[in-house]
Amino acid sequence: MERITTKEAEQFVPLQNDVKSELDDATYFTLTPSSKGGGWEDVSYFLPRRKRMYEGRKGTGDSWVYVLSNESQPGMYKIGYTSHEDVDTRVKQLSKSTSIATPFILEWAFRCFNAER
Repeated sequence: MERITTKEAEQFVPLQNDVKSELDDATYFTLTPSSKGGGWEDVSYFLPRRKRMYEGRKGTGDSWVYVLSNESQPGMYKIGYTSHEDVDTRVKQLSKSTSIATPFILEWAFRCFNAER
């Protein structure tokens, strides 16, 4: 787990805001002076997901264009499309492949018409 500044933490989803996640899912943490004083610090945990990852999901369309990253392939991205109603389903499908060492991370998705084109 990596310590980040409170400014850097603003871009990530706090662990307490995600009911599906557990402490093991946290990638980052911050330390801030406790409001109770006494020299203690409060620890806040954050998921690796960025808050704005769902931008572009508003609107209409019959398919999705998405960009995925994978920590096993640094600096490389998979750009694809799907007609699934939920792009997260497609990400899970791709992550289950035996040729992938670690799961894909959804970096960006955009709902549109005729994504293949």
